Amino acid sequence: MTALPSRRRRDTWLAAGLIVGLLIIAGVLTLVGARTLADSTLGREVVVFDDSATLRLPHTATAFLGVVGDEGHLTTAAVLVLAPDGTGGSIVSFASVADSAGNQALDVYPLDDAWIEGGEDLLRLDVEALTGVGFDLFEVVSADRLVEVMAPLGELGELFIDLDDPVFDPSTDAAWPSGAQGFSVERVVRLLAARNPGAVTDTDLIEVRTKVWDSITEGVGGGLETLDGRFTPGELSASTTPADLGGFVERLFSDRVTHRAIAHAAVDVERNPREVEVVFHDPSEVVMVFAQIAPARVGAPLSGATFRLESVFATDDLVGVVVDGVPVSGADIALLAVDRIRAASGNVLSVSATASGLAPQVTRVLVADDDQIEVAAQSFALLFGPVEVSLAEERIDGVDVQVMLGLSFLEDLDADVAARLVGSVFEVADEESGAVDE
Repeated sequence: MTALPSRRRRDTWLAAGLIVGLLIIAGVLTLVGARTLADSTLGREVVVFDDSATLRLPHTATAFLGVVGDEGHLTTAAVLVLAPDGTGGSIVSFASVADSAGNQALDVYPLDDAWIEGGEDLLRLDVEALTGVGFDLFEVVSADRLVEVMAPLGELGELFIDLDDPVFDPSTDAAWPSGAQGFSVERVVRLLAARNPGAVTDTDLIEVRTKVWDSITEGVGGGLETLDGRFTPGELSASTTPADLGGFVERLFSDRVTHRAIAHAAVDVERNPREVEVVFHDPSEVVMVFAQIAPARVGAPLSGATFRLESVFATDDLVGVVVDGVPVSGADIALLAVDRIRAASGNVLSVSATASGLAPQVTRVLVADDDQIEVAAQSFALLFGPVEVSLAEERIDGVDVQVMLGLSFLEDLDADVAARLVGSVFEVADEESGAVDE
């Protein structure tokens, strides 16, 4: 591992995509079958607010929750996002051994390593690199503190969870048998801090953490009764966002909350010379998830334009549409488009992936300047196939290009986009496409 945090920061940010090589897209496009996204599973998707001449993306409050077990290792990493009206929202969970460099640097940097090496400060840098979003709150807690934060769940009495394998935490002598059963709320919550070195690895426990969050969100349902009416719905600002994690969680559990676990995969062997336990999350999936639920918080680290993407195919539109032999959803189609935009150094800030059935026949591209129309028509055809480009009648603050995927895009899914981009305006010089260990 690179010893100096400053050098790690440079490697990680380069790897996270500040310089995106065209070779990335070929590998990313083959993952769609393993990471199929269900439409409308991310809670209340954020829409633009129309309260001025320029549309804007509403502020959505965000918090990072890390959990550390008794042995001092990071066991859980999750991002909590309040819905735009400040009640309910989403929980997005990551592996505690996720590579902050997204399997694109010369070495791997698990989040747990960042915590062990540099505490909360270094962990925050790595989490921000991994997620691409900013946080109002960032807290790493012990199991005991986690139980306090999750105290509103106490009204449920117990939570149900189905464990494939038993879990035993030797640091606390706590045990959770396998099978479907109900446990006290505290006992389920403490699973987020459990470790079982040897018998059940950190990688195996990713699924356990996923089941805990699923159990919690299913228990909360449409909101906890004890929190009903506690908060008046209304958009929060940076100054009115809860100042502590306990208050944040109360707002989160006061209305419907959903959970999404970001899919993970093994890192390339050559990128893990130290043979540490590590997985990676697909950067495009991470971007897509947060662009749906927290678009105003998504950063734009790449050199290209900023995008809003709409994938609004009806279910019938997708009948018979397959990628890599797997049937796909509208969200899968959007994810492929995100891959292409990122491969061309574009920044996706906002995504709408629904089954509204409003997809046009040909992909529509809206630009902010009518002087851009001709070059946009030529350039964006490389990314999306046939396009119709016009001047945007309504601007969205911070967004350069608005794209509504059309039925024509479905005919372009098998295109060799990497070959198309060679020699185009989107081709990125590759002299810095990898991190350099100085």
